[in-house]
Amino acid sequence: MMTHKRFHTIIAMLTLLVAGLSVTNWYFKPENASTWAIGLAAMPVIWAIVTIIIRLRPLTSYSEAERRFFTASVFVAGLMLAGAQGLKLTDTLGDFDMNFLDRVWGVAIGAVLVIMGNIMPKILGPLSAKRCSPSATQSIQRFSGWSFVLAGLAWIMAWAVLPVTQANTVAMVSVASSVVLVMLRCTWALATSRRT
Repeated sequence: MMTHKRFHTIIAMLTLLVAGLSVTNWYFKPENASTWAIGLAAMPVIWAIVTIIIRLRPLTSYSEAERRFFTASVFVAGLMLAGAQGLKLTDTLGDFDMNFLDRVWGVAIGAVLVIMGNIMPKILGPLSAKRCSPSATQSIQRFSGWSFVLAGLAWIMAWAVLPVTQANTVAMVSVASSVVLVMLRCTWALATSRRT
């Protein structure tokens, strides 16, 4: 079973990896400082969100499936950030066809979103620990899963078909839209559960 200490150790290592790659990129290409700053801030922000979530509901109260999904999600997010920073460093230091590598990386990220979205509705924990009814919880999980599957498919299509200069923008808009829809769905569920 994953302990809090072990979980935070994994996040700390991922944070150091992403920060190291971001700082290295910053050193070689200081003109892209805003991009590297986002890379530096991303993992600490994820770590803070994870800490808040764990304080609201301790890791020990999660089912085994929930714990695995939660830790895998954080781990995959860290690896995706590290991979993106690593690709940028490869572009700076090497002489590679980055269009091909960017496309492969983009399709891989979309595939991860599809897989995570597909798993999401199947992760059942103790429904009594949730803030809304079991049926509302499952409905939110199904909605979230479908939303991320569709965003992942849009991400894959963008990176497979569009010019590289446009693919990232379209892919990011698809995921941002998915996140906003899920947040609105959760807010609506919480608002209606308080009325009843």
